[in-house]
Amino acid sequence: MAAGAAVADAARAQADAEGRKLIAWGHSLGGPVCAQAAQYMHADALVLETTTPSTRAAVDTMVGWARPFVRIHIAPNLNGIDIPAALQGYSGKVVVLEAGRDDTLPASLSRRLARELEAEGVKVEHLSFPQAGHNDVGEQPDFQTRVAAALGL
Repeated sequence: MAAGAAVADAARAQADAEGRKLIAWGHSLGGPVCAQAAQYMHADALVLETTTPSTRAAVDTMVGWARPFVRIHIAPNLNGIDIPAALQGYSGKVVVLEAGRDDTLPASLSRRLARELEAEGVKVEHLSFPQAGHNDVGEQPDFQTRVAAALGL
């Protein structure tokens, strides 16, 4: 936590000194960590790429139809991972990137994340990349133009 706070403080100070926007970017399991950092450092924007709204949402999605028949115990520290809760009151813009062919964290989790953030009053832009997998959203031909437009760059 201390190292993360030091990095976040340094990033915010550098962005302010250079008169630039501070954009936090979290991918996959890094999404929840990055969401907390974005809130802490008052990032101007946050990109959440192929991630989940919460640990519970990911587990329920992965268990699928068998969920009513499976008893799941999630460790308290993991069960506390909840991006919409972490971003309550966040004033920056959030861009959620969905990969249509994601076989690690299904696209439905990105859609759910966008909906839950909007329900919390967070400004969200949801971009879907139907041909992308979990790790190649950035390789899509329209990636740069769409993300730059969403971030107002």
